[in-house]
Amino acid sequence: MQTNLFFVKCMKILQIPVLVSEHIPFQPTIQELAEHLALPRPVKHPEVGQQHKELEHSSDVKLTSSHHAHNKLFAKTLFSMFTPEVRLHLKSMPKHRHLFIMGLEAHVCVLQTVLDAVNSGYYVHVLVDGIGSQCRVDLEIAIERMKQVRSCERERIRMCED
Repeated sequence: MQTNLFFVKCMKILQIPVLVSEHIPFQPTIQELAEHLALPRPVKHPEVGQQHKELEHSSDVKLTSSHHAHNKLFAKTLFSMFTPEVRLHLKSMPKHRHLFIMGLEAHVCVLQTVLDAVNSGYYVHVLVDGIGSQCRVDLEIAIERMKQVRSCERERIRMCED
């Protein structure tokens, strides 16, 4: 939690936007993080918004780069935070190809987000002291798996380099 809060404060000072996803219907984003981000209400997928209008949401904190005014909170039902809404939002910031990722359940939500981000052409930086899992073994396996992630496009470019 301390790492996440410190990083969020740094992003605020540097005016780099933070994207947060909350997996519904779990717990809301940690209040202290949400306060520093001044997050608006979640951006909901039409079906999700209709079905879960009254529900609070849970927390996976995912970070990307650009400007503080772009901080957004996204509701999700997928494990990955790479929902259609997040993809659309990231497309609105084409100069920003680096994503810094932190969150909970590294072996599920964080790992799936990393896989989707890399396969979408982003450079992914996982803040390993800002991720966690309920079980230490799950966390260790997830970190090892994330170290091995490569996109087809990056591998093609790497193989063709002089």
